[in-house]
Amino acid sequence: MLFRSGAFRASVDYFKFDFEDELVLEPTQAIYNSLDCSNPAIVARFIFDGACSPANVINVSRFIVNGPSTETSGLDFKAQYDFDDFFGTDMVDARVSMGLDGTYLLSYDRSDFTLFGADNVVIQEAQDRVGRHELTGEFYSYPRLRATGFINVNGGLWNVRYQVQYREGTEIIGEDCPASGASAACRYDRATATFVNVGKSDDFWQHDLTGQFELPWNTTVSAGIQNIFDTDPPFVQSMYNYDYTNGNPLGRTFKIGVKQRF
Repeated sequence: MLFRSGAFRASVDYFKFDFEDELVLEPTQAIYNSLDCSNPAIVARFIFDGACSPANVINVSRFIVNGPSTETSGLDFKAQYDFDDFFGTDMVDARVSMGLDGTYLLSYDRSDFTLFGADNVVIQEAQDRVGRHELTGEFYSYPRLRATGFINVNGGLWNVRYQVQYREGTEIIGEDCPASGASAACRYDRATATFVNVGKSDDFWQHDLTGQFELPWNTTVSAGIQNIFDTDPPFVQSMYNYDYTNGNPLGRTFKIGVKQRF
């Protein structure tokens, strides 16, 4: 759907993709969690130091296979307003553009994952991954909402852009934290000496400022500050304790570049 009125324009796109027979590597943790010593098909994937037991596992075999089917859908949206001047004034003889774009994920459904060579053995139940993450074994994170807003000022020989990136927080996939604490969804609360549910991670915001300037002698100078407010990525239980698919661990960074054309 497209909309335009004067200096304002906007669009909304609905998308839906169906994937079948995707080539993937069988997830180790899912195979391990499915160990059933009474099922020869799953036992054949393991090498044990002694009798068949999760505590005696020393090796797990896994293969690249045609994995589960995936159905995903969502909305891509974009809006922008272009001024002919600097917010209604002739200051610095510049023009301003303001805009927003992003994606709202409606669904991300995965079918059952069955063991290669034994279709009757389900190693991973069907999942809805919208707003969920798994960052220790399968390395994915699907925020429901991702968006970027910007203000751009163009003065002909120079351009300055300020933007804000947003990533909605996610929850770890799987069941909530049990009382035993034997789940990746748990964290230990020292104040109460109990295991509590990790819950949804905080939203992530990042503010950036970039500039580009055309100088004489066919020279272009660019400079920028990324993550202006030195914002840490929100805590997420993973190998690095943050969502490395959506967060920025570098803090405030400065960049400068010079381009010379001959």
